[in-house]
Amino acid sequence: MTRRRVYLAVLALLLLLNTFSGIAKVTFSSYRESGESALARAELDQAFESIQSSLTWQRGNSPSHVLIGRILRLSMANSIPVKALEGAGPEEILGVGTGSVGRGIVLSPSDAWAWFNLAEVYRGFQLGRHRRE
Repeated sequence: MTRRRVYLAVLALLLLLNTFSGIAKVTFSSYRESGESALARAELDQAFESIQSSLTWQRGNSPSHVLIGRILRLSMANSIPVKALEGAGPEEILGVGTGSVGRGIVLSPSDAWAWFNLAEVYRGFQLGRHRRE
């Protein structure tokens, strides 16, 4: 009788873990989708917040880290500040952007899109510096 109760308890625990995993995936997906939509509309603040929120639910998602770099590239190239990084200098924003894309590369080293975006983040920094001068 005790083995059966232990078996049922373990089964219920595994069911709860699987349910939580599904909820996390759905939440991650909705935050990431809203972030990508905001990025397409060039609403950088909303895009940054949404993608950061999606990373809370799934830290190991390489494309989300790369999207953070893309948001910061657009921010630097067009001199549009992102509220979450308000008060940070261009070099600090460059560091956050390259660090984020670098994390995406570490998570998926064969992703050519991530490597391309590493160069694009630096290019955004250069365009912003040229614009400021």
